[in-house]
Amino acid sequence: MVPNGWDLVEAQDICQRISVGIVVKPKDYYVPENEGVRAFRSANVREGYVEDTNWTYISDLGHQKNKKSVLQAGDVLVVRTGYPGTACVVPKQYAGANCIVSVLRRE
Repeated sequence: MVPNGWDLVEAQDICQRISVGIVVKPKDYYVPENEGVRAFRSANVREGYVEDTNWTYISDLGHQKNKKSVLQAGDVLVVRTGYPGTACVVPKQYAGANCIVSVLRRE
């Protein structure tokens, strides 16, 4: 259902970029918090907000190898597994984090 006053459009028509987060064995990149970069998982994406607990961290090397999934403030994360379609906007304090299983888009 589309809310009153909204138009139904294709994401590709309003986004500069649509991509998937890290999809190759992200566990290969996992490191302790003080050694890496914060990485969003579906557990951190709630409907309209970020669940700021139980973070996963990836190595700097993993972060560099996966530049396509580095987040910017204002990106929209959409969960693909678990609770598909659950979405939130990336607040500025999470800019520079990475993304493991969620789809991100930039307008």
